[in-house]
Amino acid sequence: MWVARDKYGNLNLFPYEKPIRSTIIWKVDTRDSLLRDDDYIEIYSDLFPDLKWEDEPIEVELIKKKNNETGR
Repeated sequence: MWVARDKYGNLNLFPYEKPIRSTIIWKVDTRDSLLRDDDYIEIYSDLFPDLKWEDEPIEVELIKKKNNETGR
C-alpha cells in the first residue's frame, strides 16, 4: 500500500499499486486521466504530517493486531 498527498493537501491511500504524479493529484498507472473510486481511499490528513505534495509516495503496511480480550 502507498500513501501520497495531493496538491490540495488531501492524504490518500493507494491499496493496489504505487501511484504516479499528475499535475495536481497522484493516480494509478496510465489507463486514463481520472481516478476511479476504487483506486484510492482518502484518509485522515493529519496521519502523516511530514508528507508533502512534493514528496514521493511512501509505502505503508496495515497490520491487524490480535485482540487479547477475544483471542482474535
